[in-house]
Amino acid sequence: MSTTISNISEYLDCIKACQISKGEVQFTQSNVYYRGEANSEWKLQPAIFRESENKERYDEYKLIKMATAKSWSLIHSTDSFLERLIMFQHYGLKTRLYDVTSNPLVALYFAVSGEPDKNGRVIYGHHDNNYNNDIAEIVARIISTTDKTWMGGPMFYIEQWLACINHGKDLDIIRFEDLLCEPLYVYPPLNSPRISAQNGAFLMAPLLVRKESGLDYLTDFEFSQGRDDSFFGAEEIIIESDNKSAILEELKCIGIDESSIFPEMEHIMSSVNSNCTTQQPDDN
Repeated sequence: MSTTISNISEYLDCIKACQISKGEVQFTQSNVYYRGEANSEWKLQPAIFRESENKERYDEYKLIKMATAKSWSLIHSTDSFLERLIMFQHYGLKTRLYDVTSNPLVALYFAVSGEPDKNGRVIYGHHDNNYNNDIAEIVARIISTTDKTWMGGPMFYIEQWLACINHGKDLDIIRFEDLLCEPLYVYPPLNSPRISAQNGAFLMAPLLVRKESGLDYLTDFEFSQGRDDSFFGAEEIIIESDNKSAILEELKCIGIDESSIFPEMEHIMSSVNSNCTTQQPDDN
């Protein structure tokens, strides 16, 4: 479903109404994630599933293996494969993580702060965080340590990691398999000023897909075959290009600008520069 808005007031009205029901469960604002995109035509697709500049596909295992080796002095302090993956994502590696936020105004900023001639959009959906970070840790460990080209099948390796999340719980193996076929909502540790400032979180693309022959790894080709916007089950709010600059100014009035979204020094200075100009007097 798509709704079009022209100002922050209309946008907030949409947000207030987006308590999303699924079956008999009511999801309130605390269960909603958002993502702002400056171009409404962009596919909702994690970077690992996109083509490279020369139209080739990325090799996830090789990317993570090389990133780990080259950055070991920076990442060796954490044993968490998920935290390492989040760090790689933060610094630009192509991963299966997809940035989202729990703050709708942050998402709106991203929707209006680029591509001035294109309509922007905010997509939103609900999440249920049962087991997700634990399962995401298993997924991160698998994709970081296992070359899928020589594996005997997905469950061969996955079953070895079930103990990582059981912790005395009687985990339903069928539900576990189902979760590996769904996008996972991941709430990261707030050890990055940018993640904290953006109320950041992630969607992790599914590891597996169910086929008639059984479970198999979800490939980039399969993801691109209709597993983009509809795959995440997201709703969207459209911001027409003509309204972007006015909404950007409205956001600035309530403290949402480049320096608040990106709290690094270079972005703070860029924001200062843009806010400290004066109009030259007319010579005539």
